[in-house]
Amino acid sequence: MRIQRRAWAFGEALRRACDEAPERIALVGTGGISHWPVTPDSGKINEAWDRAFLRQWSGNDRDAMLSYTDEATYRDAGQGGFEIRTFIATAAAARGSGTVRFDAPIPIFSVGCTVATMTCNEGEAMPHLTIQYTANLDPEARIGMLCASLAEVLCGQRDDAGERVFPIGGTRVLAYPAAAFAVADGAPDRAFVYLNVRIAPGRAPHLVATTGGALMDAVRCHFAALLATRSLGITLQVDEGAPVFEAKHGNLHPLFAGR
Repeated sequence: MRIQRRAWAFGEALRRACDEAPERIALVGTGGISHWPVTPDSGKINEAWDRAFLRQWSGNDRDAMLSYTDEATYRDAGQGGFEIRTFIATAAAARGSGTVRFDAPIPIFSVGCTVATMTCNEGEAMPHLTIQYTANLDPEARIGMLCASLAEVLCGQRDDAGERVFPIGGTRVLAYPAAAFAVADGAPDRAFVYLNVRIAPGRAPHLVATTGGALMDAVRCHFAALLATRSLGITLQVDEGAPVFEAKHGNLHPLFAGR
């Protein structure tokens, strides 16, 4: 396993251990980015390389961070560049998005100094899938069955380590018929289904894309018969982001602890 992947797996293991502890835990990753300590190039700092990596770290872009090879890192960032592994481990553990508070080259230290924080995606929030559909699809569209099918798809997603991508207790699929609507030319038999999936930030892009594809496959299968007999439009979107305000209250999560 490439060392960057091992660092990511270590961060995921740290997260699992922290989730099982009753205390509130802060993880601190230390280390430089580009620097060439105790070499003829000591004092050299590759600022462009540092900024590029920090952008990927801030977005918790797993695929980008894991694409770094030791050969390329050594060439562009020196042996000190290998310390990006601590950044990678904390990103895997936090599952959130990062903010660079300070970053500047400090030649006297022969390295750039960075202070950054990363939000912790608690894992409980999301995915929330909302379905809006024109009421002229009832009852033949069997929307209740669609909700159950899509919830099963979401709960069945797994990451590269075999862990759940989304928590069972945080999964919601809700459907709402639109009694008043106008689709295309406004003919009364025109129908439309809009599906929006809201997820918390921090999941690897390829996992989000895989989830979206699996959901759309299930939607296509569900509506195949209707599409053969009537006009119907379907749109599915996945939105990722942190809410500016959020409040929760309930007792669902303890029902699925450890699952």
